[in-house]
Amino acid sequence: MEYRNYNDITRDIIELRTKVFIEEQGVPIEEEIEADEGRYLHCCIYQSLELIAYARVSLTNPIGIGRVCVQRKYRNQGYGKKIMQYAELQIPMHSVEIQIHAQAHAQSFYEALGYIAYGQRFMEAGIEHIAMKKNKA
Repeated sequence: MEYRNYNDITRDIIELRTKVFIEEQGVPIEEEIEADEGRYLHCCIYQSLELIAYARVSLTNPIGIGRVCVQRKYRNQGYGKKIMQYAELQIPMHSVEIQIHAQAHAQSFYEALGYIAYGQRFMEAGIEHIAMKKNKA
């Protein structure tokens, strides 16, 4: 059995987020990797020591999930849904509102998970987004 240590996991997260957000989507590095990454709970799905899906959870106000991404070769196989479900389980509070800033093209994905869009679309890191929320009962 092989294990990933903290440094390996941190490197894997940065590599996946770099591939998806910086290289594929053109997000500036200074907007993607933040100085306060330590305040988040980092959720990962691995397969054979390879990070294939990731999301981070904020347990402070507002409660939220962000930076959801799946490695390109594993997309459209249900891993996005799995990482979102896992991230939601990490929120220990009951009867809380979870907020996300969804990329506009992914709005229907989040709606299928029970999130509801609100407000106007806006630009974040050069990509059109919509605020969405879901009540966790």
